[in-house]
Amino acid sequence: MEAALADPRVVRRYASGLYAAASQYGVVDEVKGDLALVRRTVQENGRLSDALMGAVAPAEPKKRILRSLFDGRINAVTLTFLQVLVDHRRVDVIETIEASFRKVADERGGIVRATVSSAVPLSQEELDEIAAKERALIAPPPKDVSGRGKILFVEDLVPVRRATVRNLKECGYEVEEAGDGQEALDILTAKPGSFDIIISDVSMPIMTGPEMLEEADASMIGNAKVLFLSGYAPESFSDLLEKYPVHYLSKPVTMEQLVGRVKELLAAA
Repeated sequence: MEAALADPRVVRRYASGLYAAASQYGVVDEVKGDLALVRRTVQENGRLSDALMGAVAPAEPKKRILRSLFDGRINAVTLTFLQVLVDHRRVDVIETIEASFRKVADERGGIVRATVSSAVPLSQEELDEIAAKERALIAPPPKDVSGRGKILFVEDLVPVRRATVRNLKECGYEVEEAGDGQEALDILTAKPGSFDIIISDVSMPIMTGPEMLEEADASMIGNAKVLFLSGYAPESFSDLLEKYPVHYLSKPVTMEQLVGRVKELLAAA
């Protein structure tokens, strides 16, 4: 695959879009590692490169190849992005997207890369000391994201749901997932009062988050806190907020924000 085929402006545009998605779900560092893995895999396998770059080959076989290689090995956000590249016939950016993504992440994070020069050769110990100081300067303060509790997470967008569920589990929570309000209602019917918190998108096909809550009776909800995630203003479902003790987070929301709110709500139980 020839990296020269990818217009740097196009690469930058896709990198910015991927950063926005990765940042929203708190997986920027994970996506950096994913892109490095994908780049190495493609560069080291000429047949794979040819299969992905083939202009005549339809999109679906290419996406099957990507899923077979990377499903379970990379974050769902990254895998979905790769399939979007296939749909848009922009597979040519795969080999150069990693560097562009890192640059975008540095810019958004306020990080400036610097080159250290010395008139005399530095020892490995001195180099290690400089690197440690640099990491200390740019590293965010550590935050405790671990927690315990049972969560029902309701979201219709599969990549978003998979990425969020995966991260919540890594934080220590037990998580059950549903793709819409009706599926969540079925879970609550089968397991009434089993969850400590129900996190749900508001706008979904088949049954929305508010509709799910209105259909569920008190025994199904039990003592669970209910947290809605929405890109709409809470006034759009203000009647529901008055009827039920519902909490609300405005999208886009980072994983750090989501986990922080979850911990806050469970601590107040």
